[in-house]
Amino acid sequence: GDCSGLAECVVLTYQARQITAQFNRPNDVQLSLQAQVGGSITSQIGGTDTPCVSTCQTRVTYGSAVTFTATPSAGHVFKGWTGACSGQAPTCTMTLEQDTQVTASFISEKQLRVQRLIPILMMLLDD
Repeated sequence: GDCSGLAECVVLTYQARQITAQFNRPNDVQLSLQAQVGGSITSQIGGTDTPCVSTCQTRVTYGSAVTFTATPSAGHVFKGWTGACSGQAPTCTMTLEQDTQVTASFISEKQLRVQRLIPILMMLLDD
């Protein structure tokens, strides 16, 4: 048409003009995973499982369906997701259409017991 290239196009409209814009979706997106101390994340994309024990980054084809699974280490429990996933279910499924960051949090069983005891102790102290 009356424009070409990748830059902005300005066209005077004193006569009929033909302009066509092409938009291309990205070929791939950045996937960033972080498994905090006490566990790991496995991402399943296209039937392939990829484990991540600490921090992992990879490029993934735009539009890929991915399932993340949080797995606690011995003596730990899964606390929850942050980033693109949320909640406390150990799995999260999504379609990747933009750069995505997912974090899995874990807590030691001992620390969890202490956190559960604190409100009980506070009630006893108030009486």
